Amino acid sequence: MLGINSFCIQHYDKYGVDGPTMSPARLIRIINHSKVFLCHVEGPLKRYTTVSYCWSRGEILNTTRANVTSMQTAIDWDKLLKAVQDVISLTWKLDVSYIWIDSLCIIQDDREDWIPESRKMSGVKSHSWNYAQC
Repeated sequence: MLGINSFCIQHYDKYGVDGPTMSPARLIRIINHSKVFLCHVEGPLKRYTTVSYCWSRGEILNTTRANVTSMQTAIDWDKLLKAVQDVISLTWKLDVSYIWIDSLCIIQDDREDWIPESRKMSGVKSHSWNYAQC
């Protein structure tokens, strides 16, 4: 796996992202395998991974107008789905400090945020360093 990781780092860092139009407004910053928070993307886009998953029928943690400020301080690890925890932990182990997860990086109940950010989804995924689907 380290060989693949080195190849990805070398080629991503060489070619990067095609400019700011596909840059997400927010990414999740990974401090360690269980400490994460929401942050605004400023300046050159950092290396990040993306994940897509099927939302469960039950309660899932997502970003809303009511909690966006608290999510910028800390995201409650125990409220994340196990699959999301696993992908965040794997991202951290691969030495990547940022991840994009639509339910957390797009404010779900804010139409002014959701419309432009959802339009970028395909580009955000295709320009990420790695993409996971679970």
